[in-house]
Order: sequence, then C-alpha cells, then structure tokens
Amino acid sequence: MIQLITKYAHLGLAVVKALAVVGLPKSSYYFQLKVETSSVVGHPGRKAPGFTLRYVAGEWIKVEDTVVIEFLQTLLDQPLIDYGYRKCHSALGNECYHINHKKVYRLMKDAGLLRGARIQTTGKADRAGGRMVRPEAPFVFLEMDIKYLYIKGKGRAIFLLTIIDTHSRYALDYSLGYQMTQHEVKALWQRALSQEVFRDYGPDEVGNVRVRNDNGSQFIAKSVQAFFADQGIAQEFTHVATPEENAHIESFHSILEEAIEGLDFEDRVDLAEWLKTFYVFYNNKRLHSSICDLSPARFLLAWKHDLIGHDQKQGRLIFYLKIKRYLLAETLEEITTSSPDNDLTDELSGGDGTDAPHEVKGASVPAAANSDLMLQNNPATAGEPS
Repeated sequence: MIQLITKYAHLGLAVVKALAVVGLPKSSYYFQLKVETSSVVGHPGRKAPGFTLRYVAGEWIKVEDTVVIEFLQTLLDQPLIDYGYRKCHSALGNECYHINHKKVYRLMKDAGLLRGARIQTTGKADRAGGRMVRPEAPFVFLEMDIKYLYIKGKGRAIFLLTIIDTHSRYALDYSLGYQMTQHEVKALWQRALSQEVFRDYGPDEVGNVRVRNDNGSQFIAKSVQAFFADQGIAQEFTHVATPEENAHIESFHSILEEAIEGLDFEDRVDLAEWLKTFYVFYNNKRLHSSICDLSPARFLLAWKHDLIGHDQKQGRLIFYLKIKRYLLAETLEEITTSSPDNDLTDELSGGDGTDAPHEVKGASVPAAANSDLMLQNNPATAGEPS
C-alpha cells in the first residue's frame, strides 16, 4: 500500500488525494514511510572516536582504545577476577579513565571479553522484620560463619571460619582447621579484636560492637557467649533456616566458592597458602558493587578521610563517592604520602588467618603479620587493580 501511494505520488498525483482514495490517514502514511526508509537506509550514528580520556598528573590525555582493551585483557587474565562489564567500567574509573559503561560494553564485546549472562532475580523479597543490618560505621556490626571446604588429597572436609565487617565488607580474620569448636572461635576473636585495622577503623569502644551468627553449636556455647559478654559485645542469632539474615558472610562465601571452583588441594598446607592469597586479594583488590565498586581496604581508607557519603534508601544503606572517581586514586595517594611517618600504608594489614604449620587435628597458632605482602597489595600505594 505504501509503495503504491509513493509510486503514484512520483507520477504527479497529490499524496493527499491518493490517501483519500485508499482511506489511509496522513500520519499513518508518513510513519510507515519513515519506518520502511529507516530499515533500508539505517542510522550509522556518530563514528567512534577511537580514544579514551585519562586523567594523569592534573591533565587529560588521550589514550587509544587499544590500550584500554589491553588493560581489560590484563585485568581479566588475573586469577580470581570474575568481572562483568560494569565492574570493569569501575576498574577503569579507579585507574583515572573517563569512559561510559556503554563504551566499555562495546569494547569488551568486540574483543570477546564479555562473560556469559547471569540469572537476574526480580521482585521484592520478604525480610525478617527488624533484622536487616544497617551499620553506619566500620566494624560496629560483624558477621561470622563456617564454610566447609574439601581437600581432595586427604579425602576429607575442613572448616573455615571467617569474620566479616558488614559496613566495608572487609574480611577481618579467619581460622582454618579440621575441627572448629568454641575454643577456636574464642581464639579467633581474641586475635581479630587486636588487629590494627580494627583499632584504626573500628569504634572507640569494643562494647559498641555487635556480632551476628547462626545457631551453630560453636556459637551458642556458653563459653563463647560469656566471652562476648565480658568484652561488652552484643551477640545475636539468626532465625532458624534464614541465611538471608547473615547475608554479608553468605555473599562472601559465594565469592569464595566461585573462586575455588575446579581447584584440587593436596593437603591443608596447600589450601592454607591459597586462602592466604585469596584473602589478601579480596580485601585489597576485589571490587565490590555495594561499596562504590571499590575494594574493602580502599573503601575504608576513603571512608576515614570523608570521601564516601551514604543515604538510606528502601531500608538499605547506599554509599556514594563524594569526588569524581578518576580523582580518587590521586587523592588517596596524596593522603598516604602526606601522612606523618607514612603509617597509613600499614593500617590495612589485617590478619593472615589461623593455620597450623603441621596437620594436627584442631591445632591452631596465631599468624604472624605479613606486612610485606599486604603493603605490596595495599591499594593506597598501588593502583587497583594492577
């Protein structure tokens, strides 16, 4: 119909008369004509510039998109990195690139760097009334839980107990052992509360700390409850069969599970070495979407120096950067270099976790501070991610 009207219009017949004959509204004719013409001709759009801006030493420089792709390839080739295009966009921003997330998607798609789509859930979830965690400062609300790991070389399971900060997602400390009793729980907490990162970023009084855990026998033991009471720490338990009430540590375990998938360990020492690397990476390198796509360590440093703001939205604590992302790395570097004795680089050392040097059931010893390794991976002194 449209082609016929157009044909007679080209022969000299007025379009209005042709439309009157066939009974077609003028608006419908021109709309269909536009659709058919667009499908044939297409819209080429603006040509891609081929470069990306990067903020270096106080000025903007042009960087070829091939350099950006090389950065993304290097980033995604690192062990334990499992980012999609949105986290890659934030990683570029942390390295002072000024780039749109849609362009990151296009570059990753063209380079074959996109991951497979993940299942996305929609709709509202019912939460336990009054049980949602909304901490407004680091280390005032902690969660702990036990994860079962498998050592193939020994044909047996081993326990991993982790303490995590629900505000910064920082893994404060962990303990690994073939048994995890009330004694291991207390020993881990004694060491965790003495960590530099807790003293420097946590509350002034230990009595302001709350800890949430499930109803495991290790946690409900009278000696553990007495230990927390003596410290002035409020301990609370999740309802039965409600892992969502311990969501932060469950999320951490999901990240750990994905990272460890497909790996076989010969013995406890083999697993302990891998875990040491993983916890350093998680605290100092891995971007977390709930904390402005920063690593927990960098988030803590930015929070301490008032570079992070927060709002309450639909019962959730939402964080945001108070400065442009491309300025963050330079700002944090200025903070650390101007600090007296440059001691801020040591503030995020954290713990290496508990592990026995030999495989004795239930044995555990306090870990020595691995300051050289943490200093090397500290985002305050090195770009994140490298």
